[in-house]
Amino acid sequence: MLPSTWAFTGLLAAVLVVCTLGNPFSGTKYYVNPSFQAEIDSSIRTCTDPVVNATLKQMRNVASAYWVDVMAKIQGNTTKTVSGILADAASKRPPELVVFIVYDLPNRDCHAKVGAPSTFPVSRPSAAALGT
Repeated sequence: MLPSTWAFTGLLAAVLVVCTLGNPFSGTKYYVNPSFQAEIDSSIRTCTDPVVNATLKQMRNVASAYWVDVMAKIQGNTTKTVSGILADAASKRPPELVVFIVYDLPNRDCHAKVGAPSTFPVSRPSAAALGT
């Protein structure tokens, strides 16, 4: 089987599962990060516009993905790190679903031309090492 056939077969299997069993995430509680809530609370305290303030109060309890763009956000005990978020979400009953966005992954996103140059350092082989 060719790799593109494998990908198609996997996609077809995933579609069949969702169509047959329904949405696997239906009824799942998504994680609301307390660190994000604290940032919203700070904005609520300083906001003078009642419409914006009401929107912020609604946003406070909406789950959001956690943006992982530097290695420093991976290890740690706070809800500002992947490890801390996973531990906090796992402590909930039932455990809550966490969504991460991994940005600037090594050897990916190479044409974006954005982000800090040393966010996730990648060793690049020299032309001599590549035989070019």
